[in-house]
Amino acid sequence: MSGLTISGGEPFSQIDGIYDLIINYKKLFPNKTIVIYTGYTYEELVAFNNAKVNEILKIADLLIDGRFILSLRDLSLIYRGSSNQRIIDLKATSLKHQIIQKEF
Repeated sequence: MSGLTISGGEPFSQIDGIYDLIINYKKLFPNKTIVIYTGYTYEELVAFNNAKVNEILKIADLLIDGRFILSLRDLSLIYRGSSNQRIIDLKATSLKHQIIQKEF
């Protein structure tokens, strides 16, 4: 995968900034992947009921969601630090109207 990875602090605490970044990045690099790490779950982000958050979730490709929990730390996981975190395929999730996780 090559593209843009957005990670902490918490990206969704700066909704306007992440929105502008993603919109402009996709215009410049339409075929590149956008991955966002967040401590929020997908369900929490949807519950924000915020138009910019919803658009971010439509444009980005993958969302690694959930807080890092030290007691669930697992060094064997790819792209995640703890086993409660999920890799969500945002395009498939949008199409199927249910959370679709990606495994590597």
